[in-house]
Amino acid sequence: MCPACASCVCCVSCVSSACPACAVSVTHVLCHMCCVCHTCAVCHTRALSHTCSVCHTHNRPAGTPVTRVTAGDPDEGEAGRLRYAMAALFDSRSDALFAVDPVTGAVTTAAPLDRESKSTHVFRVTATDHGTPRRSAMATLTVTVSDANDHDPVFEQPEYRESVRENLEVGYEVLTVRATDGDAGPNANVLYRLLNAGGANEVFEIDPRSGVIRTRGPVDREAVEAFELLVEATDQGQEPGPRSATATVRIAVEDDNDNAPQFSEKRYVAQVPEDVAPNSAVLRVTATDRDKGSNALVHYSIVSGNTRGHFYIDAQTGALDVVSPLDYEVSKEFTLRIRAQDGGRPPLSNISGLVTVQVLDVNDNAPIFVSTPFQATVLENVPVGYSVIHVQAIDADSGDNGRLVYTLLETGSGGGLISLALPLDYKLERQYLLTIAASDGTRQDTAQDLIAGGWGGRT
Repeated sequence: MCPACASCVCCVSCVSSACPACAVSVTHVLCHMCCVCHTCAVCHTRALSHTCSVCHTHNRPAGTPVTRVTAGDPDEGEAGRLRYAMAALFDSRSDALFAVDPVTGAVTTAAPLDRESKSTHVFRVTATDHGTPRRSAMATLTVTVSDANDHDPVFEQPEYRESVRENLEVGYEVLTVRATDGDAGPNANVLYRLLNAGGANEVFEIDPRSGVIRTRGPVDREAVEAFELLVEATDQGQEPGPRSATATVRIAVEDDNDNAPQFSEKRYVAQVPEDVAPNSAVLRVTATDRDKGSNALVHYSIVSGNTRGHFYIDAQTGALDVVSPLDYEVSKEFTLRIRAQDGGRPPLSNISGLVTVQVLDVNDNAPIFVSTPFQATVLENVPVGYSVIHVQAIDADSGDNGRLVYTLLETGSGGGLISLALPLDYKLERQYLLTIAASDGTRQDTAQDLIAGGWGGRT
């Protein structure tokens, strides 16, 4: 009923149908204006409000049907023929995106729609007849652009870098990756997963919703020094389907001092002659540390076995030198215990290194007779071959260097036993003075032996 004229009646009805472009429910506005009074301007101008939802997919071409607005005029002829027009109410950008057919009232897209740029468009639709005077009716048309999954998730950065200490507790949060999606609703709901979670990367896991990467096992730098994780972010879109993106996460493992140095040999053995010159090299001990940097820097020292200070070890290189004279006759062998200590804080050390230095004898000692002079008395009637006296010398050297040969000068050599070579005659010679030499092949000593003859009762 017209509020200004009791005899004027206007009828408005709305009809729903389906969008042919996307098969979703839309509503067509059908405005029937049944006018009895032709003189009341209010009766022929009615403001109608309607909201229409439209489905839009990426790059949908211009001309896609949106809805249809229809007004009715009971007048006949030109007075009942209507012309439609519409104009944006709030944002003039909407005018370039939609068009209305002035004859049929069909509303179509004039350009591809982008929900992310503008999701709602509001128009004032006008239906004007061709009568005199011209009369019109208006309706408000609201078009809501529904989201299509046309955006990939985008990570905040294509590559993430982080460093962690080894031996972290399980569950330690390493870093958080984030990806955003320009769509809405489920199309923007992003879930994360590791594409290469097997093998060495099993020590890490990612929270599918928050993107937090945590440790799920022990991280050992000596086993794996760096990790490269490939993270996928996938939205939950259904039409046309989920979209995804990937990012790389590089994790460097920082060293902890969790390894002690290890010697290359259980026992080192060296042989040096006793006359080796001071500051001569003996050998080099080597220890390695599986850690890194200062934690792997090894220093050496002698723990025991060097009470006389014969040896020196270079703390940096492990080179072992003789620094004072050795004497085989005093010490034939040395056993040194070596410590290898790293530069960590606190340091770790290993004292299992053993060095055996065997001193080799050189012929540096001359034979020495036990007691001199030697004296003996022998009867003149003893047979040839009779043992007169046994002389003895000693040599502090060993082996061939200590093996002695005795010689009666001007006669011959022997083993230190002096025996009678010819018969004696007391009346001709009552005593003999012999010179004896003891030699080790290089050095010798001499001694004299006085042998006195005794009367054996012969006439």
